[in-house]
Amino acid sequence: MTSYVEAKDKYPQDHDFYSRIQRLKGLQQADPELAEAIDRDWLRGSKTAGKRARHAKKTWWSSELAKAKQETNLYRTLLSMLRQNRDYSAQLSRLRSANPTESLPDNKKDCSKALRDSRKKEREIIKASLKYREDEMLQHITLCQLKGDKSKSEILRNIRKAEEIKQMFNKLRFIRGKNNKSGMASLEVPAVEGTDPKLCKQWRLVETPKEILAYLLERNRKHFGQAKGTPFTRPPLSEQFNFAASTAACELVLEGDYSCEELDNLTSLLLQHFSRRQQLDKLPSQMSTSDLLDALKIWNEGTSTSPSGMNLGHYHAMFRRHSYPENSTEAKTFETKQARLLQAQLALLNYALRFNHSFDRWKTIVNVMIQKEPGNCKIHRLRVIHIYEADYNLLLGVKWRELLHGAEDKNLLNEGCYGSRPGREANTVVFMELMQMEISRCSRKPFIKFDNDATSCYDRIIPGTAMLISRKYGLHRNVAAVCGKTLEEAHYKIKTMLGVSEDSYSHCTAHPIYGTGQGSRNSPTCWLLICSTLFDCYETQAYGASYESVDGNTTVRLYMAGFVDDNAGQVNLFVANIPPSPEELLEQMEHDAQLWADILWESGGDLELPKCSYHFIYWDFLTSGRPSLRGGRVGPALKLRDGKGSTVTIESKSNYSSHKTLGCHLEPRGNLSGMKKHLRSKMAEFHRVLISSALNRQEAWTFYFAIYLPSVGYPLPLCHFTKKELDALHRKVMSEMIARCGFCRKTKHEIIYGPADLGGACFRHPYAEQGIGQILLFLKHWRSTGQPSSLARVALSWAQFQSGTEQPILEECTTPLPHLEACWFISMRTFLQSIDGRIEVDNPFVLPPQREHDVYLMDAVMQSKYFTPPEIIQINYCRLYLQAITLSDITKADGKRLDPHMLIGRPSAESSTTRLHHTNQGRPDEPAWRLWYRANRLWGDKDQRLKQPLGRWLQPARKLRREWHSYYNIDFDELYISDAEGKTRIHPRLPSGFSYQADGYTTELPENSVPINTLRNNKAIHISHPTPLIPVYKAVPSNTFEAFLESLPDWERILLEHVNFQVDFYTLHHCLSTGQACIGVSDGSVRGDMGAFGWCISHSDGTRLATGMGPAQGSAPSLYRAEGYGMLAILRFLVRLCKFCGSKPLGTAMFCDNLALVNRIIKRLHCTRWYPNETITSDWDVIQAIISTLQTFDQCPYIEHVKGHQDDVTAYALLSLEAQLNIDADAAATEYQEAFGGRRWKVPRISGNRAQLSLSHKTITHHYVKNLRHAYCYPLLRAYIGKRNQWSDTELATIDWSGLGAACNKNHGQRHFVVKLSHDLLPTRAVTSRYDNSSPTACPFCLSLPETRDHLLRCTHGLCQKWRNDLLSRLRKRCDSMHTNPVLLDIVMQGLDSWLRYSENPTPELYPAIYRSLIRDQNILGWRQLFNGRWSSQWATLQDRYLVRHFDPIPDNLSGEKWLTIMIDTTWYSVRQLWDQRNGRVYGVDSSTRAQLQKERTHRELRALYTLRKDMRHCDRDIFYATAAEHLEAQPVWALKNWLRIQTPMVKFSIKEAVRSAVSNVRTLLSYFGPTPNPD
Repeated sequence: MTSYVEAKDKYPQDHDFYSRIQRLKGLQQADPELAEAIDRDWLRGSKTAGKRARHAKKTWWSSELAKAKQETNLYRTLLSMLRQNRDYSAQLSRLRSANPTESLPDNKKDCSKALRDSRKKEREIIKASLKYREDEMLQHITLCQLKGDKSKSEILRNIRKAEEIKQMFNKLRFIRGKNNKSGMASLEVPAVEGTDPKLCKQWRLVETPKEILAYLLERNRKHFGQAKGTPFTRPPLSEQFNFAASTAACELVLEGDYSCEELDNLTSLLLQHFSRRQQLDKLPSQMSTSDLLDALKIWNEGTSTSPSGMNLGHYHAMFRRHSYPENSTEAKTFETKQARLLQAQLALLNYALRFNHSFDRWKTIVNVMIQKEPGNCKIHRLRVIHIYEADYNLLLGVKWRELLHGAEDKNLLNEGCYGSRPGREANTVVFMELMQMEISRCSRKPFIKFDNDATSCYDRIIPGTAMLISRKYGLHRNVAAVCGKTLEEAHYKIKTMLGVSEDSYSHCTAHPIYGTGQGSRNSPTCWLLICSTLFDCYETQAYGASYESVDGNTTVRLYMAGFVDDNAGQVNLFVANIPPSPEELLEQMEHDAQLWADILWESGGDLELPKCSYHFIYWDFLTSGRPSLRGGRVGPALKLRDGKGSTVTIESKSNYSSHKTLGCHLEPRGNLSGMKKHLRSKMAEFHRVLISSALNRQEAWTFYFAIYLPSVGYPLPLCHFTKKELDALHRKVMSEMIARCGFCRKTKHEIIYGPADLGGACFRHPYAEQGIGQILLFLKHWRSTGQPSSLARVALSWAQFQSGTEQPILEECTTPLPHLEACWFISMRTFLQSIDGRIEVDNPFVLPPQREHDVYLMDAVMQSKYFTPPEIIQINYCRLYLQAITLSDITKADGKRLDPHMLIGRPSAESSTTRLHHTNQGRPDEPAWRLWYRANRLWGDKDQRLKQPLGRWLQPARKLRREWHSYYNIDFDELYISDAEGKTRIHPRLPSGFSYQADGYTTELPENSVPINTLRNNKAIHISHPTPLIPVYKAVPSNTFEAFLESLPDWERILLEHVNFQVDFYTLHHCLSTGQACIGVSDGSVRGDMGAFGWCISHSDGTRLATGMGPAQGSAPSLYRAEGYGMLAILRFLVRLCKFCGSKPLGTAMFCDNLALVNRIIKRLHCTRWYPNETITSDWDVIQAIISTLQTFDQCPYIEHVKGHQDDVTAYALLSLEAQLNIDADAAATEYQEAFGGRRWKVPRISGNRAQLSLSHKTITHHYVKNLRHAYCYPLLRAYIGKRNQWSDTELATIDWSGLGAACNKNHGQRHFVVKLSHDLLPTRAVTSRYDNSSPTACPFCLSLPETRDHLLRCTHGLCQKWRNDLLSRLRKRCDSMHTNPVLLDIVMQGLDSWLRYSENPTPELYPAIYRSLIRDQNILGWRQLFNGRWSSQWATLQDRYLVRHFDPIPDNLSGEKWLTIMIDTTWYSVRQLWDQRNGRVYGVDSSTRAQLQKERTHRELRALYTLRKDMRHCDRDIFYATAAEHLEAQPVWALKNWLRIQTPMVKFSIKEAVRSAVSNVRTLLSYFGPTPNPD
């Protein structure tokens, strides 16, 4: 890179380049000749410099390699100095400072020899560069861990992981045959010329490069001319609009003043939507240095660009770091040259933008052909990628990115567009479809979903249309002109196996070329802007679909939703209580589908109608009331016209078949058969890769996490598989994966999927990944706003209504709900139950009771335990038919008797009716109503009298969810009765009752009206005694600020519970409300898993005004969260103070010593919305509350960082005011910890946080995935450990699991050994002999007793005895360095020594009383468990007590937990040493011993196989020699190994067949005898 920049900077200087660049910058008028001449010199200079730069083969960097290169450079420079007799002492001094050596040769001979040796050493290091790199990375990671630098350690680990992934991808790409980059080598074309490839059945293979080129040129010319014939490509529009959207007609369209009588209505409507959404040319036309640098830095240098040959490496050289010492003269000179080159490149780009110029170099575009399906080279199954010049493509990316973010900030884009937008994901569209299906399953309301198949979306974009719409959103006209001109004048060439073609095709009148193409960095944004405009146009005339919650308070309207070119339309009639006819919905769907096809055609696009499909979700009901999704065709087929006027019939897909949407296979029925099939094919592919590739352990591990999990896990959050189904799907591939990663295939799943802090292998259970994905998907969409959020709310409301329970279905997950039919919610609820989790939402859609003593019907049914799940389902069908929730819905208005018509499922005219949206439910048959009658006996007797009469009404009549026939108003003594027309008549009072004659009508019932029963006779209407309404008490305003704070919601009241005024209350308010200079500072404190905050407000003169403190709530809160709580508290205090006093909060200066928090708040302060993924970041609940509070200020407070703990080096009095306040706030937080310390794991839901997750009654506010995965896997492995060791829960509780977890995490690099050691899974000979008959069982040291893990540790062999002595000595030294309690040291030494020598356990009575409980606990657990890492929790507790007594303060590096971690780590390190010695004896320590042992093992296996010969079928025995000895002599070891590998499976199969043949067709002995005669 250095030589490249030097050469490239020299070339311009030799050719007067920089002076011409200055002329170019100063031009007031375009000078295309000068610009082109400069650009040609720029290209020549770049290529010349590129030739001079060395293209070294990629080697892995390491410090050893850098030293070797520097040493070679040193001797090369020295030899040059000796040969040329020139002074290079300055260069030598610099090289020696970087790589000091004792002495340098003083003659050419010695120097040449030193140079040869240095080059040889460098080549050897390069050959093993990967190993040097890995060793060095591991060394650095270990060093950072020892120093406690977790941040740096994590960064290094991520770098190492990224490098491993890259290596593994390259290896797999080769294995899977996907590394071909040479271009098209063959092509299949129709055998008969002129045949449509999409209809062709006979193909001809073309392999001649020239013929391939000719076909591809013709194919691409046609492909990019597909838009020809659409309205914008034919007169009058083609004459009025150009590629650059710069004509007068374009300006009229943008201003909304264009009209043309020749256009049809739809084209005119579309042009109306092309009018500008904001100021024209609002975005800048020029590019800045930061624009250029930012775009280059994130653009991967390996990306294919630039037909001219000026690839991204030329551009990256202008900012890449050099090898010169920092701040040296050479470095500054080099950086100046880089900056000069960068400015030259920027000048060329800005000239093009100033004068609408397109360089000739930009107008050559190369088409690269890629097979859509690997191996399919049919001419119509190719994808075309455009290769543009890098600087031109960078310009497009920068300008359209600015355009996109500007449109996003002003909310100008259609909500239905989800592709190519920041913060949007592909699975969001699938989630929306999933929620629609959940709504339909619960409400049984029909809808139609039409999947559009747009063809060649980027390749049919009409450039003029794209530029016009881009200008509509603010793109500068000059940028549009450059892009349009380039596309209009471009020449397109083809890349084949011979390279880039000379022949090309280009735009002309006869063969127009459209499309921005894949590969253009503005294509995604152009398509997004076009889609947004088309969606806006579509919504003005489409029916669309609407969804509403049960109570009608949440509504969402859907028209078109899609991700890039995958769009779907939908229609329904949701609010209709009577289901619409299929024909009515199909008519609407046909209208909307045709409308979209026409609009897309108008814009230049097109639908491939034969590939479009739709699902018509329509429900029928069986006689039992059970809903049944209609499987066949519903109603007539859709008929649509394509752009050419032909009619295409589109049949509906069966609701029992799936369709693919963005990688997910969904089907309305919900049985996931399509997804199962898809996953099985993926598993088969992964299994094939595993068994056919030579992946080592690390590569297999990387493959699992980098490829397998993302691929398989992507659709899982949108599925609802059971654990059993997922286990079956993953069993085969996971068996191979586990083995490739170094574990036994039969290892217990609890260990394989267990967490690291219990010694688990950390594989990911697919069921856990599905559940975690479901929860996160739900949380992030519920917390954000938009269509997905509204759909989730509507879906939950209908699921809650279908459940009919009082408890929110996601908060109370333990109660089975057999009658709930929402598949996805059931799945998530089941997973929440398995992890003791709950989700609290702001609106759970639980419909409230209507009267005192009201009962939720389904709760009473399920709590009675009288009914089976199928009976509960039948009862629920009856309830849904009646649209009832609580008991008051099916009783008479007096609340004393059941409505008899409701008991038999035939409501009368006087029965209450629901005001909610109806659930479509067919009337169940009579057996179901008998069950319903039985259920009603739970709350009523046989005479329909309620066992507990209902009390007063809880809400006014007009707010009740039921509509009653009659109402009575106590205040006016009037009766209100609804007539057949739906009007409410007013009946006046008579002496004998109420008149039959109405005295008028009312549209709204007056206050204090209640439902009433009526009785009629010949004279008047009589009413029962009215049940009164519970009086509503209005809140009384607080007289004091303290009382005002007590009335706040819990989360805010706790924040402001400990506020202290340092001045008079009104003085403080006066200072804040009059804008006087005030300063607020907050701080946080965390001790263990307890957090607190403090804050101070001061006048700028130093007068303290107010202070506060409080808890930082949450499970294991971080210091970041505590600091956030402090800032939130001070802001809420200011808001509430001003509100109490009736003024608006004014800004003040805010300081915080957490820089990350300050930066995050400043970055998010002016954003108008939260992206879904942002809502599941750590501590989002606090951050969003801070942001929303700041946005309520008329003048936003100024937020700045202040360095914390400045009093450590400077006296308090000498500090700045903000630094003093920071110390005061920190003291307040510490004071709260000491005075009110305690765990506050449950967090009251903060305002703005619309959903909150809790696990085991702990609110989760950070690391959601980690906590959820831990909640699932941890209990399973812990229970397995208890069962395996026969420990009770009490005994399990005595183990220090945190110490074990810390030791496991510390030994992450040795995870295979740690897992096997901690769970007694080491492959000792006693273990291997169980599945390998040739394996000996004797210990490799003593060669006598069977080798188990315990025997290995206790073996009496001399080497083992020495190891035991070394272990105890090492532990003693570590204990001394950690200031260990002497009594603990004595106990651990005696306990280990006793167990290792088969002696008795330590006796508790021999030690002081405080230590006896520890010894008893460890005796119960077993002293062998110390080697498993399972130590009693009292070890750390007693060590902490000792440290407290002997140190004040306790050093940071000393604690009981750290002591225990080091003890476990030291023990494991010693056992690993012993295991390595053992493996050396079993497998050899060098090549010769390994070869000898391999030979012995092969001979042993072969002899074992010969012993099985007698059990085989006779026809298979000819593979053997006469004897095993003869076979051993006949073949070398490598041949024997191959023979064993091939023949062993065949021998096993033959033995199985022999056994099967021996018993087939064989009668039992008893069958030869007749039946026993009867003695009678």
